[in-house]
Formats: sequence, C-alpha cells, structure tokens
Amino acid sequence: MTQPILEVDDLHVDFVLRRDVLGRPVRTLQALKGVSLNVGVGECVGVVGESGSGKSTLGACIVGLQKPDRGAVRLGGAAQIVFQDPNESLDPRQPLWKTVAEGLEIGGMTSVAARRAAAAEGLAAVGLTTEMMDRRPHALSGGQRQRVAIARALAVSAPLIVLDEPTSALDTSVQAQVLDLLLDIQERTGVAYLLITHDMAVAAHMCHRLVVMKAGEVVESGETDALLANPQTDYVRALIAATPRLGE
Repeated sequence: MTQPILEVDDLHVDFVLRRDVLGRPVRTLQALKGVSLNVGVGECVGVVGESGSGKSTLGACIVGLQKPDRGAVRLGGAAQIVFQDPNESLDPRQPLWKTVAEGLEIGGMTSVAARRAAAAEGLAAVGLTTEMMDRRPHALSGGQRQRVAIARALAVSAPLIVLDEPTSALDTSVQAQVLDLLLDIQERTGVAYLLITHDMAVAAHMCHRLVVMKAGEVVESGETDALLANPQTDYVRALIAATPRLGE
C-alpha cells in the first residue's frame, strides 16, 4: 500500500433505538464495532457487505456526517462524498454550475465568474457540456445527475472521495459508464476512493483492496484478487456465490 491518505482506527458507533422515561438508553444498535482500515494515496479500497452491515455509517464518520462514540478517523486532507441517489443529493432549485461550485464558494471563492469557469471545467471533466450549466437536475438523466455529483465532489480537489453505492440507483446500462468514468478520473488525477457497495462485481472491477463487513465488524480484508480467489469465511464465499459474474 502507498502512504495512507485515510486511517480509521477502532471505530465504534452505537445508535439509541429506545430510551426510558428518564431518557436513559434501554435499547441500542451497535452499528460499528471496532472497525479499522486505511486507504493509500491514489488507491481504491472497497467496503463490501449486505444491507445493515455498517458500510454507510462508516462512510458518514469518515466525512464528518456522523460522530463516532469511540475510535479515530485520520485524514491526510479533506474528504468528499458521492451519495447513492443523485435525485436526493442534488438541490433541485439550483442550476448545475452552482451545485458543482458550491464547495468553492464555501471555501472563499467569491467571484461568480471564477466559480462558473471552475464549474464548466468540472462538468467537462465528467463528460458533460457547458451548455448544461444553467439547467436544473430534473432536466438530466440519472447518469448525468450522478456525473454532476461526481463533479461537485472533485471541485475542491479533495484527495479522498467516499463513493456510497454510487451506481446502485442507476439503470444497468448506465452503471458501467459511471464506473469507467470514476476509474478514468482516478487515473488522471490520482484521487483515492473508498467505495461502499453491496455488489462484489462492482468492487472487483474498481478496487485494489477489499474490506468485507458484517453486522458492524470487519470479517475479512485483503488484496482484491487474492480475497476473491481464496475467501476465508463462509460469509464472503456466500457474497461471491450470490454475484453471478463472480460465482458462476
């Protein structure tokens, strides 16, 4: 592995499901139980597991949307996130250029002309034309909306992007295009990815290493090819078998 851009150390997150009349927790869910992992500069690491395994909670902790109860997240710079559903993650009231340049404005770029120019460059980088800059998200296809979400994440030049199921809300015909776009961007820019997915085939296509989670814990991790060729747990073997392109 190259120099770490992300180090996650013994992360714990508990969600309170029910409290008594005095406000004391009486039922909790352990979403993360001591999760540790790292991502190197320019690397793609996949976090794979079934629904409820804690993958998205982990991603939220890394980008600061969820505070862990114990453990540490150490980043060599900022992190951005691309969410699962672009229909929910993009503001329907904003033109695309404002969405893409939002982080730049927050970061202090006050010039509208400079932000528009940066947005145009960002849209071009994900295969969209400048003619789309003043459109709203509803005027785009699902794949185009996800490209806008990727452009927004790239705009602030963060060294790490968390990809939370970035293709699962898209049609099958579009998924491969978005994955190939992400790989092309990584090759051109050297950005690192933490890819959260339930799909072993997507992880195999994208990732240098895999971290497999179940019920809030890491059950297996390693280089992608080695892990897929020789899984050590029944759980990972079942995930592979449930993916036709890998298990057939």
